[in-house]
Amino acid sequence: MAIIVIAFIAITNSIIYSQMSSSKSRKSIIASYLAAQKLAEFNMKFAGKSIKDIPAGETGNFPAPHEGFSWDIKSQNFEYDLGALATSMLSKEETQSDQIIQLLRNLSESMKESIKEVTITVLWTSERRPRKYSLTSLFMEKGVEFPSLGSFIGPVGGEGGGEGGKPNE
Repeated sequence: MAIIVIAFIAITNSIIYSQMSSSKSRKSIIASYLAAQKLAEFNMKFAGKSIKDIPAGETGNFPAPHEGFSWDIKSQNFEYDLGALATSMLSKEETQSDQIIQLLRNLSESMKESIKEVTITVLWTSERRPRKYSLTSLFMEKGVEFPSLGSFIGPVGGEGGGEGGKPNE
């Protein structure tokens, strides 16, 4: 009889654990869907508008049937210092033109002024613990021209043979 009771408890615990894991996975899948849906809504809302119109932050709750989920949107200027990256990649023996590093820094500054990084986070509670799922996307100002790299990396393009270029004569 004791063996049957122990086996019954083990089977019951296994079923409960399986259901809890299934619920956790289901909520994670729902959260990823809700985040993608919110990002699509955000894209539509700001399509054709200036990135200056994108708010620094918004929050809200999802409607039924997803009452247990909320969302948080944060935006910031995109910052990525290409000049510092190029400098850090050099070995001690290598030197690099200060002009190239300055050009990359200028490019980074142009990116900062014309690209917004938007992060959408979906929040919920599972097993009495706060959970979150985030998506990040970049929004770029239309009509922005970045500094050219052509004078530093040489001419690009030209005439070539084969498909896609001018045929050889």
